[in-house]
Amino acid sequence: MKNIFALVITLLMLLSLSACVGVLSKNSSLENETALASKYNILVATSRKKEKDGSFGTDRSLNLSYGQYQVAVPKLIRPGKFTYPQTNIDPKNRYKIISSKNIDSAKSFNQAIINDALNIRNTREVIIFVHGFNSNFEKTIFRVAKIDADFNTPATTILYSWPSAIELGLYLHDMDSAAFARDGLEKLLSDLANSQINKITLVGHSMGASIIMETLRQISFKNNKKILNKIGGVALLSADMAVDLFAEQANDIKDLPQPFVVYSSKEDWVLQKFADIFHDGKQRLGNITDFLPLAGLNIIVVDSSNIHDTSDSYHMAAAASPTMIKLINSIPKVGFDSFGAYAKNGKIAGTKITTDGSLYTVELGAL
Repeated sequence: MKNIFALVITLLMLLSLSACVGVLSKNSSLENETALASKYNILVATSRKKEKDGSFGTDRSLNLSYGQYQVAVPKLIRPGKFTYPQTNIDPKNRYKIISSKNIDSAKSFNQAIINDALNIRNTREVIIFVHGFNSNFEKTIFRVAKIDADFNTPATTILYSWPSAIELGLYLHDMDSAAFARDGLEKLLSDLANSQINKITLVGHSMGASIIMETLRQISFKNNKKILNKIGGVALLSADMAVDLFAEQANDIKDLPQPFVVYSSKEDWVLQKFADIFHDGKQRLGNITDFLPLAGLNIIVVDSSNIHDTSDSYHMAAAASPTMIKLINSIPKVGFDSFGAYAKNGKIAGTKITTDGSLYTVELGAL
């Protein structure tokens, strides 16, 4: 079975920063449109507050809400290509919510996860995807479904949706919301640790990476081995966080879950723009050029700067690259080593490996 971690970590580099506020729309599709799409089951835990109309907006909630969504993903869209919002798009290229239901408790949510894992995916593994800044509820569901479609992900897919304000000018508000969201993610992980699931992969994009790191840090401080022992891999994609902060968090966590992979791109102009505006121009982990501050950490850094066949932002270019998707899908019997570890071991042509004995940097060639 393909390794869920290897699949997701390299592709998840999605979610462009442009987003549009929108309630979850249940699109009634014509039969001929649905025939051109594949269906994917996405489970969602969210710390967004539920609105009166049943949608999830931008306000924060101390309690998690749960749901299950079946999404139709158009077959005609090329691998890696994602367009949102859905207005003014050819019906054949629209994502659709075929069905949705609220789940009223954590216990029922865990049961839904087990049912999906055992009966549909034939596994006991889950992937939890934590989205980034300026992402609305509907968009992230569609995006995660697209990931399922491109990589035929064998694990049950869970989206953790946190209360992003969905507005570029509210970047600092989202930083506060990201800090708020760590308790909800810990709650989700704690519930899964007490379930029949035996491996959890965490994937965080952009500001979502900081949520994962803060959550792992507070779990480590509590010495909750039950949770930590079930985390079978972590991938941080275009992480919007300070390099020295990440290094300090990693040292606080001590035994980082393995494999632990950081995806970066020197050409990530989105991160650079926000670094210039909000962080005095200092590089972020997702566009790192000086790897010395990461020395001594048991991580793999995959530099995807040379991947260019994408129409999306370089804010996670490898995730939207058809070439990269094809490369990941072509690797036989990856196991649970992750794409980064596979490249580190010299099993992917065109890669340059640099190591100081603890930190491995994998530079992908011009794929």
